[in-house]
Amino acid sequence: MNAVLEQTLAEEIQRQDSFIAELRLNFNRRDKSRQTLMIASSQLDTLVPKQMSLAFRSIGDAIAASGVQSLSISDVKLGRNDDPLPKAIRICIRTDTRSLVRAHFTSTTVNGIFIKEMIVLRAA
Repeated sequence: MNAVLEQTLAEEIQRQDSFIAELRLNFNRRDKSRQTLMIASSQLDTLVPKQMSLAFRSIGDAIAASGVQSLSISDVKLGRNDDPLPKAIRICIRTDTRSLVRAHFTSTTVNGIFIKEMIVLRAA
C-alpha cells in the first residue's frame, strides 16, 4: 500500500467526520502475504474495543467513498493510542504530531516489543 492511498483514505475518514487518523502504520503481517494498515486515534480510544463495529463501519464507508480499491476492510486494524505498537513507535520518534519525521530501525526492541524492521515516514 502506498502513502497516497493511505492519505486518500485518511482524508476521506476525516471528511466524513468519523475521526482524525492521528497515527497510520503500514506493516507486513507475519506471513508477509499482505500488508496491514493500523489506524490509531484519540477518537478511536472511545470506540475501541466496545464499539468496534461502529468504528469499522466508518472505515468501510471511507474506503467505499474514497475509491481506494486495493484496500479491503480486512487490511485495516484499529488501535488505541495506548496500544503497545503505537506507544512504541511514539517513543521511537518522540515528536509532536505536527512534525515531519523519517527514521529507519532494524532489529530493535522498544519497551519489550521486538521490531524486525521499521521505516517511519510521518507528516501531519
